[in-house]
Amino acid sequence: MGKIQQNSYSLCFLGLFDFRTYFVGFHAYRAKRLNACLLILPHVFSLLPPFALQNGSVRMDSHTFTSAYIYGGVTHIEDPEEINELACILTSFSEKLIDAASAYAQCYSYAHNQLAVLSNCVAPTHIHTYDIKTARLLQDSDQLRTVLTDIADRTRNITDNLERSLDIYSHAEAETSRILQSLVTLAMGISPLPMALALSGWSISQEASSNRGSFQGFLTNNAQAQQSVLQGIGDNVSQGNGIPGAAQALSPVARMARTVYQGKSLEVNPITVHKPLPQSHSLSDSLSNLERLSIGQPGNSYATISIQRYTHSDNTHSWIVTIPGTDGHKDSPFGWAQNINLMASHASTRAQAESQQAVLQAMTQAGIKETDEVALIGHSQGGIVAASIASDKTVPYKISHVVTAGSPVANHPIDTQKTWVTSIETDHELVSNLDGKNNPSHPHWLTIRGKITDSPSAAQSSHVPFSTPKHELSHGMNYHVATYRNALELDSDGLNEHNEHFRKFTEGKMDENLYFTCRIYE
Repeated sequence: MGKIQQNSYSLCFLGLFDFRTYFVGFHAYRAKRLNACLLILPHVFSLLPPFALQNGSVRMDSHTFTSAYIYGGVTHIEDPEEINELACILTSFSEKLIDAASAYAQCYSYAHNQLAVLSNCVAPTHIHTYDIKTARLLQDSDQLRTVLTDIADRTRNITDNLERSLDIYSHAEAETSRILQSLVTLAMGISPLPMALALSGWSISQEASSNRGSFQGFLTNNAQAQQSVLQGIGDNVSQGNGIPGAAQALSPVARMARTVYQGKSLEVNPITVHKPLPQSHSLSDSLSNLERLSIGQPGNSYATISIQRYTHSDNTHSWIVTIPGTDGHKDSPFGWAQNINLMASHASTRAQAESQQAVLQAMTQAGIKETDEVALIGHSQGGIVAASIASDKTVPYKISHVVTAGSPVANHPIDTQKTWVTSIETDHELVSNLDGKNNPSHPHWLTIRGKITDSPSAAQSSHVPFSTPKHELSHGMNYHVATYRNALELDSDGLNEHNEHFRKFTEGKMDENLYFTCRIYE
């Protein structure tokens, strides 16, 4: 019996010694590999803006989240390749940290087993010191695993924010997207039915795997495929002229249908609202005002245009014209059929849309002069109207900035030397993809595209207020405002310049706050 007990002591001691050797050896090995990375980590963090180390505005009870990606605009980087290399280093570093955390987790598990063996042994007194030291090592390994995992998560967030804010991979992504879109568009032209069935099957499988699946989700769960399919349909209808050509061909029919259904007498009249929109001090404020106008918060009815005048210290004026989206009312110039004219290839055809005519009449009644700088901001059809006015060389106004939210405006020939464009889109809204292509990438044309997800991603995600339990079209202003505010956290040079350009319109005092209701009568 004594011999068996002695053998048990030996086994327990050997097991403990084996664990300590493994743990210390591993720790020394990892230290060599991590020391260099850990030494540069504080310097890496110090070079990046504070947002990279902060938690995003994430509410865990939310149904939907958005992460903004910025395309176009300017980037004040002397050596983009150096930033690209840094992003690669950070990605590799985070992977090494995850490996180290996993190894420490294995140490923790191994130590647990060894201590379980020791607890069943009646060990001599001198073994107890090893037991205490082992317990401390066990605790240290678990804490270190937690720390390493946290640092890895932060490092991944930094890398993702670099990519999103500086548009590091935009050119490669755009080229890949262009190739895929070309292939899908070609397939739609050759065999539209099999291609449509294949894409439908893929969308159905995506929605079936989600507990938030819905018909709207089925329609919207692949933005690039949506653009390619629509472009293919446009090419088939217009003999290769895409969406603008198809809209141009359909415009006479749409106009005739509007005349029969709605009438052709447009009236634009000034009105008084119960709660006027507040003065804007930034692009963010104007987006909030657009959201308020769209839901009738000022006490306005549908098809109401807001026009604010700002007088500067030198007595010059600037104007912000806020334009609502499609409402579908029979007597509204912002109906469904007007969208077809607004998407047409010819400026004269786009000008036939009653919604564009209504905005121009409201601007005339407001007293905007040809020399006054004007910013147009619109949601959905309102954004298309803004882009159409800005691209029409016969319009007698100085359109200096256009802001669109959920509007398909990629095909509008806006002169970006004269007009800045800030577009906000989301990948599950369908509407902004109706132009069949991505927006131009230019220092003066910046696109913020929100990636909509069911849960917060590794990147800083923003909660989308008032989202529904099931997948829905991410076309509401709540999605666009949340996406824009998420983009602000990236501290992008391009977005900062667009914000500053728009802010100049709001300098001084707002001394006019006008509203115009628009109706079509038979």
